[in-house]
Amino acid sequence: MKKFPLVDKENLFLTCFNCYQDQYDFFFFKTENAIGRGKYFFCCDSCSSKTFFDFTEETHGNIQENA
Repeated sequence: MKKFPLVDKENLFLTCFNCYQDQYDFFFFKTENAIGRGKYFFCCDSCSSKTFFDFTEETHGNIQENA
């Protein structure tokens, strides 16, 4: 099962799932996915892979599992 990371809007920091490059203050896009299924994503500057995530305040701080 995949676990989507949770990101704080005040401190945008995330690591790419593909190449593990740290991303700071990145541009993100909304998906059609539900909260807990990766409602947002960003494209990595290094490998162009998409990483899906949710924001902490939308999930009440719980890491959601992909069913």
